[in-house]
Amino acid sequence: MIARCEPECFHRAIYYITRKKKRSLIILIVVTVIFSSLYVSLNVIKSTTHLKNSISRTSQTSLSISKKDQSSFDHKAFKETKNYILQYNGIIKPKQIKVIEAMQSIKIDDLPEEYQNVLSYQAINQTENHALFKSGNFILEKGRHLKKRDLNKVMIHEQLAKKNHLKIGNYITLQNNHRYKIIGIFSGKKQEAYTGLTSDFSENMIFIDYRSLHTKNVNQIIMFFNSSQEAQMTMNHLRQKYIDYDIEEDCQTYKETLEVINYIQYIIKLIVYSFIVVAIVVLSLILILWLRERIHEIGILLSIGISKIEILGQFIIELLLISLPAVILSIAVGNVLFKFIINELLKREYSLLVTNGIEQELSAFLASYGILVTVILLSVVIACGMFLTKKPKEILSEMS
Repeated sequence: MIARCEPECFHRAIYYITRKKKRSLIILIVVTVIFSSLYVSLNVIKSTTHLKNSISRTSQTSLSISKKDQSSFDHKAFKETKNYILQYNGIIKPKQIKVIEAMQSIKIDDLPEEYQNVLSYQAINQTENHALFKSGNFILEKGRHLKKRDLNKVMIHEQLAKKNHLKIGNYITLQNNHRYKIIGIFSGKKQEAYTGLTSDFSENMIFIDYRSLHTKNVNQIIMFFNSSQEAQMTMNHLRQKYIDYDIEEDCQTYKETLEVINYIQYIIKLIVYSFIVVAIVVLSLILILWLRERIHEIGILLSIGISKIEILGQFIIELLLISLPAVILSIAVGNVLFKFIINELLKREYSLLVTNGIEQELSAFLASYGILVTVILLSVVIACGMFLTKKPKEILSEMS
């Protein structure tokens, strides 16, 4: 009986879809909107989760070392790893360069001349693994990163380069009379603390090679390890050995990024849960309106011995068949919407770090379609409740 019934339900479902083209088209549009929204939302959640896990792993395998009194120190005392970044920070006046200026919440009257038109700099032995670049706050736009063997090389912000008509290969001269060749131009913004100086702005930050300073002193060392366990053991050892130093996981720069990602995921999850409820309500209301017009059809099916469960199965098959082209349409536009939403929700610097691999897309697709099927089943059951609870005689009597 079941084997004979299944193809009959299938044939009736196909016949109704092809006969009621306008109604089927409306359902197709509704289902497409539902699946597209689910697919894009779940893709965003999975992508940002992957990004968050990647950032967390990076922060847990690196240590930040600095003096508690913020003074400089000799980096030669620390030899726990060969993979490290040396940083020496300061402010410096450029020669014949106009800095980026803007309004600040703090304004200093009668600012001494030596603190006017200043840049902030980080003398560093390599920038590729710098937290500001790894976290996505800064993005290398042109040229290359600073390396250990570089001498008299500099990386500048694209806004500073644009204002002074500078490009890769040009030279800039700083107050120390050093001429630095521009080898990299970057974009982006870091977390800014305003003191009233022009050096506070991200656009006025430059990176120069550490070798050009001819010093062993640094303000900070960032050590990199192969595992979080190795980093944790080294941190415990160094804390006992150097009590005058702050030795922590290098997570401060990543903190802002993680907060943004967590907030986005929270909002997206709320949207998904709300959308599922709305989708069930909307689809149920549409089906209820149409089922009222199909009372005659339901009555005829009951009169020839078709059970209510079989009729219910037919309605489910109708929606599942309509969902197939809806899924194809949704995937076609889903990736475009995904990239657009990621760029809108995340800063461009972060969005460039988001990956969208085949496994992730397949996982998002299966999860989305599973939710869609659940929405269809619940909607059909809710909509059909009006006749499932009635006896066949009551339904047939409504036809007269």
